Amino acid sequence: MTDMSEELVLTSESHPSEADVRTVREGLLAFNVEHVEREPRSASVNLFLRDSSGQVVGGLLGGWRWGWLYIDKLWIQDSYRERGGGRRLLLAA
Repeated sequence: MTDMSEELVLTSESHPSEADVRTVREGLLAFNVEHVEREPRSASVNLFLRDSSGQVVGGLLGGWRWGWLYIDKLWIQDSYRERGGGRRLLLAA
């Protein structure tokens, strides 16, 4: 395998073009369709931690696709952090 470190330029971009983002998304999708399965099974994952009054104090938003969990957002209110809530959300997902 050839070292490509001098052939390619690595960039970090806080505001990438929509076309560049689309290229990466479509490239990954094409790879997955070719190598994993034609019709991916997918499901949304929306989990919430609620206090005794029903108020949301944490949550995990994401989904399952091709047998992989994709986490879009994971949040725990400051006063509930370091109490196992994040772990519970991840295990439940």
